Amino acid sequence: SDLAVSGPADTAIDLGEMPARWRQAGSVAFVQLQLKDASGNVVSRNLYWKANPAQGEDLTKMDLMPAEKLTATIARKDSADRLGLDVTLTNPGRNMALLAHLQLRRKGTGDRVLPVFYSDNYVSLAPGESRTIHLDASLSDLKGDEPLVVVDGWNVDVDPVTQADCALELNVDAQVSHWPVTGLP
Repeated sequence: SDLAVSGPADTAIDLGEMPARWRQAGSVAFVQLQLKDASGNVVSRNLYWKANPAQGEDLTKMDLMPAEKLTATIARKDSADRLGLDVTLTNPGRNMALLAHLQLRRKGTGDRVLPVFYSDNYVSLAPGESRTIHLDASLSDLKGDEPLVVVDGWNVDVDPVTQADCALELNVDAQVSHWPVTGLP
C-alpha cells in the first residue's frame, strides 16, 4: 500500500507500527519500502524481513521457501568497444524471490568476465515485480566469445533465454542442491 509522506531531506520519518495483518501473515514478514520523488520515480529501495513475533527471532523457515521461477528477457545494446546488456527479471510467482544475483560469463568456456559494471545486483522481487539490470563490460574481455548471464539466488530459479548474440541461464553450481556435502554442522 502507498503512504504519502513529506519532509525535508536528511530526516527520519516515523511511519508507525507495521499493520497487524502483516505481522501475523506467516512465519516471516517481508516489507519492501520504496522512496519515490514527487514525479513518482523510485529514489531508493529497501527490503526488510522479520520473523513472526510468536517465533522469536527464528528465521530458519526461510530455508523452506519454495523456489520462484523468474522469467527473463535479455537485450544486447553494444556501443563502440563496450558490451551492453539489459536483463529484465520478473517474478510471476506468489512468493518473494530473494537475492537474485547476476554474473557475466563467456558462453563457450563458462569463464567469468571481469570487470563488469552492474546497475544493480542481489535484487529481491515481490510477486509480480520486474526489475531491469544493465551490464556494461569491455567487448575485448569476451575474447571473441558470446556473453552468457547466469542467475542464482536464495530461492531463485529462472527460465533460460537463448538468442543469437547472448544468453541467460540458471547458475546451477550456485544452487544449494548442488553444493558438496561437507559433513560440517
